[in-house]
Amino acid sequence: MYVVDFEEKIWVITGVGSLSLILHTLPLFYVGCIDLRGIHLIGFIVALSSLLVLHEFMHIIFCYVYGFRFSLGYKVIKTIFLTAYVEIHNPMSARKALVVLLSPLALQPLFLALRNPYTTTMYLLNAFGVGGDIYATLLILKSGLDATVLDRGLYIEINPPPTIPEAVDSSLEWLGRTIVFSLVLLAAISGVLFLYVVTAQKDLVIWGFTIIRYQRGRGLFSFYIDVLPIVLLVLTLSSVISFFITRRKPRAS
Repeated sequence: MYVVDFEEKIWVITGVGSLSLILHTLPLFYVGCIDLRGIHLIGFIVALSSLLVLHEFMHIIFCYVYGFRFSLGYKVIKTIFLTAYVEIHNPMSARKALVVLLSPLALQPLFLALRNPYTTTMYLLNAFGVGGDIYATLLILKSGLDATVLDRGLYIEINPPPTIPEAVDSSLEWLGRTIVFSLVLLAAISGVLFLYVVTAQKDLVIWGFTIIRYQRGRGLFSFYIDVLPIVLLVLTLSSVISFFITRRKPRAS
């Protein structure tokens, strides 16, 4: 029996989610980035809250379909990761486990088809949020479709045990830490930029992108955020930080 503790693997899962987010940005260019501009701060909070509900609801639907008993829970991991989860009380075959795990991805075409700032934001957040589901999926596939899975919400048990090269986990953990560090740094910079927009009462334009739009007369929420440029800035910043501060451990001879 192989036990995967998601709390211990949170940086690895963040790395997987980051790669998923990068891949999910590609269809946005294909559809012409329609309606990506101008999501209000409150709208972002609403989109995030709605996504948390919808994401777990997709898991729950297939628990009902397969007749699994389940319970809901949430936990804040490392003070910054708010994690909602579904704990399934029945052992599952690998095939059923894969369907339950990957079910939130079925929301992505719907989010794209609606083409408005809120559903696009939910699309991007869901792309990142499925990191844990995708990581568990990869482990199950490594064990084989004859494997048995027990999903305890914050950890899963897989039998027979999968074989995951340590270098893969290390690379994903490094990516996850880099992305989170970049987000924290970007949040700090954004705070200064928001203050500038509100006090100067004009848009913030960088490299031709309108990053923050000023909306007169809205007080504290006097700005809109363009989603796609923010994502691109995060990815660019992450790459730069990774290049300059990463020090790989020497390989054992």
